[in-house]
Amino acid sequence: MAIKGYTTEVEAAYKRALSLSEQYGEIPQLFPVLRGLSSYYMYRAEFDKGAEIGKRILALAESSNDDYLRVHGYLVLGANTSFQVGYNQGLEILDKGIALFESQQQGFQPFQLGNNPGIVCYTTSAFLLWWLGFANQAIERAKRAIEQATKLNHPFTMAYALFHTGSLQMWLGDMVSANERAKAMLDLAEEHGFQIWISLATMLLGATQMVIGRPEEGLQNIEQGFSLYQGLNSPPLFYPQLISMRAIALAQSGQPAEGLKLLNGLLEAEDEERLLRDLAQLYMLKGDLLLEVSPENKAEASSIYKAILASKNHMGGKILTLQTATRLCRLEMLDGKAGQSGRTLGEIYDSFTEGFDTADLRAARAVLEELREV
Repeated sequence: MAIKGYTTEVEAAYKRALSLSEQYGEIPQLFPVLRGLSSYYMYRAEFDKGAEIGKRILALAESSNDDYLRVHGYLVLGANTSFQVGYNQGLEILDKGIALFESQQQGFQPFQLGNNPGIVCYTTSAFLLWWLGFANQAIERAKRAIEQATKLNHPFTMAYALFHTGSLQMWLGDMVSANERAKAMLDLAEEHGFQIWISLATMLLGATQMVIGRPEEGLQNIEQGFSLYQGLNSPPLFYPQLISMRAIALAQSGQPAEGLKLLNGLLEAEDEERLLRDLAQLYMLKGDLLLEVSPENKAEASSIYKAILASKNHMGGKILTLQTATRLCRLEMLDGKAGQSGRTLGEIYDSFTEGFDTADLRAARAVLEELREV
């Protein structure tokens, strides 16, 4: 996996290891084989297979009465269920992992490499809460992740927590907090020589600098971080996010056509069904960049936004619907025909119960207020 990436050859090797492990019963090697196979399936978006591995890890945990394995099982099952079935269902499972982690935390010291599963439950569930429209709860969950990672005093896990919570703050529009997380992460990663986290921290730092008034330095950091990431044997999980960071930065620096070209290179490798299900944020970004390139692309951008709203595969995510409806309504208002899109935006906005100070809800509210004045 480190040398060749997430290929079918990797799956065959893991399955062979699993077969050999099973011949001798529940030997110590069985769990790491299952955990490695779960990462393979997750990174390849084969969530049904990943969920089955999560169930197997939980069964192994029950037979050995091992709470550490249980938290891993809840993490794997919850994360895959989120994208296979829906965010609410995945969140319920991840919450079980968090509750168990908090009740048994003092005994969770067997890990040496990788991330602590309890902290990953926190950050993953924070993302789900945000996508479901619960910004305040997502912020609190992210805060808890940092607090617990600090108690663990495990630098690699802390770097993981800082990146994911920093990314969440960026999505929320709190660029100052995201910038602080990025700087703390970069300091930690450089101190311990974590090359992957150095590259990701550098890119996150650059993305925040683009917004808080240091665009030239920001673009330089994004390009530097991306170049470093490409030179590593890194998992492809972060690649879509990093491509979107680069594309947005190029647009912000006056090069939207270059950003669109970069994004299209990624999207061309995906089928439309998966784009609308798993990578709809990137698909929406394409619409944004088309409009940045030329107003003449309005029809194509509108078609993209409508396709996202029409998709039935949002897994219960309200933020994506709000973001897309805001864009479509703003676009259609230019032609004086924002009737249905305005109603859609009003309905989704009214369904929110918190997070009204976040960037996306402020943008939606501004469009609705403008629509009422027309």
